[in-house]
Amino acid sequence: MANSYLFTGEPVEFDLIEEDNGKLKAIGVTGPDGAYVQGAPRRMDGGRRDDGYDGGFGGGGGGDGYRY
Repeated sequence: MANSYLFTGEPVEFDLIEEDNGKLKAIGVTGPDGAYVQGAPRRMDGGRRDDGYDGGFGGGGGGDGYRY
């Protein structure tokens, strides 16, 4: 996938398919008349947010990593 983020407000055209699990998925995403999408600019901070939350799932689960 070359670019998974669109520029806010960017006009796009796409087709929808229904996946086996019932969810809809956009495919063939382009700009109007098949043009390339501009996409959101890449973040230079490595994607880190400045609010102390990096979007991870967190949680360890404890234990020492061994199964008994």
